[in-house]
Amino acid sequence: MPGCAAPSHIASTLFDVGAGDLVPELDDRLEPLGSRIVILDSARLGLEWRGFGLGALLAGTAIMKLSGGARFAACYPAPLRPDRCQPARSSGRAARQREDERRIM
Repeated sequence: MPGCAAPSHIASTLFDVGAGDLVPELDDRLEPLGSRIVILDSARLGLEWRGFGLGALLAGTAIMKLSGGARFAACYPAPLRPDRCQPARSSGRAARQREDERRIM
């Protein structure tokens, strides 16, 4: 499923494709420590878990867990399919509201 932030967009921002190196502006700002680069391409939640703020938490946790020994980590925090994100949040809110209504009954 194509997303808003294609890996090529992330890579073209970080790397000089012709030379195969980091773009000089980024390379100059980074410490020369670390031998890896972590790129988080996407994180997906099931529809029933959307709308609770878990996406950012899970993405941040994944980056922290995977970035040991990395020179840097990068991601492009954008919805995979913006046309699907709003309904998913609404259904998350609707699920919470239904749960609240069940507790009252």
